[in-house]
Amino acid sequence: MLSRTYLTMLPLMLFAFSAAQAQTTDNVAKITCEQFTDLTVATSDTIAIWLNGYHHGLQRSTIVDAQQLKDQAQNLMSYCLYEVKGRTVTIMEVAEKLLTSNK
Repeated sequence: MLSRTYLTMLPLMLFAFSAAQAQTTDNVAKITCEQFTDLTVATSDTIAIWLNGYHHGLQRSTIVDAQQLKDQAQNLMSYCLYEVKGRTVTIMEVAEKLLTSNK
């Protein structure tokens, strides 16, 4: 009987643990260039990939160019470091500007 109780509780405990880890979320629309360059939210590659997917989703494009993803992460970082004054501009604004100018 005790063995059955442990087997029943194990999946519940694993689910509770994974749910607790999944609690870290961020609103990408509010991430500033400062947070992006300081890597306080996530890695620049992770955010750049998300932004690329978001932009391509709006365009209904299913094409993925791996080299373009790497370039975009570097372009976002460079733009935030050298072009943005005050670094309080959101990364969404920067991505929109860079991604629409590359058409």
